[in-house]
Amino acid sequence: EKAQEGYKQAFSLLVENYLLQLYRLISRMVLDQSEIEDIVQDSFIKASVNSKRFTLPKLDVMQCIVENLVKRNRSQLRFRCLFHGIF
Repeated sequence: EKAQEGYKQAFSLLVENYLLQLYRLISRMVLDQSEIEDIVQDSFIKASVNSKRFTLPKLDVMQCIVENLVKRNRSQLRFRCLFHGIF
Protein backbone atom coordinates (compact mmCIF):
# COMPACT_ATOMS: atom_id res chain seq x y z
CA GLU A 1 0.00 0.00 0.00
CA LYS A 2 2.87 2.38 0.80
CA ALA A 3 4.45 1.57 -2.56
CA GLN A 4 1.17 2.31 -4.32
CA GLU A 5 0.88 5.65 -2.52
CA GLY A 6 4.45 6.51 -3.46
CA TYR A 7 3.70 5.65 -7.07
CA LYS A 8 0.63 7.91 -7.09
CA GLN A 9 2.66 10.79 -5.68
CA ALA A 10 5.42 10.26 -8.23
CA PHE A 11 2.90 10.19 -11.09
CA SER A 12 1.22 13.35 -9.81
CA LEU A 13 4.61 15.03 -9.65
CA LEU A 14 5.37 13.91 -13.20
CA VAL A 15 2.13 15.44 -14.48
CA GLU A 16 2.60 18.65 -12.50
CA ASN A 17 6.14 19.11 -13.78
CA TYR A 18 5.57 18.45 -17.47
CA LEU A 19 1.92 18.85 -18.46
CA LEU A 20 2.07 22.41 -19.75
CA GLN A 21 5.45 22.01 -21.44
CA LEU A 22 4.42 18.84 -23.24
CA TYR A 23 1.08 20.28 -24.26
CA ARG A 24 2.84 23.27 -25.83
CA LEU A 25 5.37 21.05 -27.57
CA ILE A 26 2.72 18.80 -29.04
CA SER A 27 0.50 21.70 -30.10
CA ARG A 28 3.38 22.93 -32.29
CA MET A 29 3.43 19.59 -34.11
CA VAL A 30 -0.25 18.60 -34.14
CA LEU A 31 -3.25 20.75 -35.00
CA ASP A 32 -6.15 18.55 -33.90
CA GLN A 33 -7.10 19.23 -30.27
CA SER A 34 -8.25 15.70 -29.54
CA GLU A 35 -5.01 14.29 -30.99
CA ILE A 36 -3.00 16.64 -28.78
CA GLU A 37 -4.88 15.46 -25.70
CA ASP A 38 -4.46 11.80 -26.70
CA ILE A 39 -0.71 12.21 -27.19
CA VAL A 40 -0.32 14.02 -23.86
CA GLN A 41 -2.20 11.23 -22.11
CA ASP A 42 -0.29 8.49 -23.93
CA SER A 43 3.05 10.11 -23.10
CA PHE A 44 2.30 10.13 -19.38
CA ILE A 45 1.12 6.53 -19.51
CA LYS A 46 4.25 5.47 -21.37
CA ALA A 47 6.47 7.38 -18.94
CA SER A 48 4.73 5.91 -15.90
CA VAL A 49 5.09 2.36 -17.22
CA ASN A 50 8.77 2.93 -17.94
CA SER A 51 9.37 4.79 -14.68
CA LYS A 52 9.40 1.47 -12.87
CA ARG A 53 12.80 0.96 -14.47
CA PHE A 54 14.17 4.40 -13.62
CA THR A 55 13.40 7.42 -11.48
CA LEU A 56 11.15 10.30 -12.48
CA PRO A 57 11.83 11.00 -16.18
CA LYS A 58 13.63 14.17 -17.11
CA LEU A 59 12.14 16.64 -19.59
CA ASP A 60 14.33 15.38 -22.45
CA VAL A 61 13.05 11.83 -21.88
CA MET A 62 9.47 13.09 -21.91
CA GLN A 63 10.12 15.06 -25.12
CA CYS A 64 11.55 11.96 -26.77
CA ILE A 65 8.44 9.99 -25.79
CA VAL A 66 6.23 12.74 -27.23
CA GLU A 67 8.16 12.92 -30.50
CA ASN A 68 7.90 9.17 -30.97
CA LEU A 69 4.16 9.23 -30.27
CA VAL A 70 3.63 12.09 -32.73
CA LYS A 71 5.54 10.18 -35.42
CA ARG A 72 3.50 7.05 -34.72
CA ASN A 73 0.21 8.98 -34.85
CA ARG A 74 1.20 10.65 -38.13
CA SER A 75 2.00 7.34 -39.77
CA GLN A 76 -1.28 5.86 -38.52
CA LEU A 77 -3.20 8.87 -39.85
CA ARG A 78 -1.41 8.58 -43.21
CA PHE A 79 -2.33 4.88 -43.38
CA ARG A 80 -5.99 5.60 -42.53
CA CYS A 81 -6.13 8.30 -45.21
CA LEU A 82 -4.55 6.01 -47.84
CA PHE A 83 -6.84 3.17 -46.85
CA HIS A 84 -9.92 5.35 -47.26
CA GLY A 85 -8.67 6.95 -50.49
CA ILE A 86 -8.32 10.47 -49.09
CA PHE A 87 -4.88 11.09 -50.66
